[in-house]
Amino acid sequence: MIPGKNCATTIVVGVLLLFGAMTLNAQDLRVGMTGRDGGEVFTLRHVAIVSSLPRKVSYVLGDKPLLPRRGAKLVVAYVDFLNDRKESVDIYCDFHLGTALYDSDGRKFDHVGSLYEIVGNTGCNERIQPGLGSSEAIAFEIPEGATPVAVVFWDPQEADDPMGKISLVRFTLAVADFSRTSPK
Repeated sequence: MIPGKNCATTIVVGVLLLFGAMTLNAQDLRVGMTGRDGGEVFTLRHVAIVSSLPRKVSYVLGDKPLLPRRGAKLVVAYVDFLNDRKESVDIYCDFHLGTALYDSDGRKFDHVGSLYEIVGNTGCNERIQPGLGSSEAIAFEIPEGATPVAVVFWDPQEADDPMGKISLVRFTLAVADFSRTSPK
């Protein structure tokens, strides 16, 4: 345990140190700040725990909302994405958006599938042109008792650095960063 700190603080610091040791170029930011990986710029505007997210109407799903499974909750990172590259990108169907959420136990969670189906998100094969951006709701399903401590973004198409490490844009989360409502 870190002297003068409680157990939860020690766990969060330990997770972040472990996570930081796995990367060479990690930026450690807070909600409201902006980070960059290659030609992708990320601003984490807000995080929320929600009971559901509306989906675009589809032939397969109709208008059913995205719901967490029993014993799980949805954590949503509302992020502004800017394409600062020289060419357009499709962040969902061309895999130009790497994301992960970490909890206080050091577990890594991937975003839910088909983010492009969430109302307000960029669609699949909807290209974001150079110099333009979008606002996205990136949802993660985690166990009900889990405590999120960081959300990470990166450009999977960006070349690794000379040491073979991926550059990351990491946002450290605090309890005060969360609300139970969506800003959209």
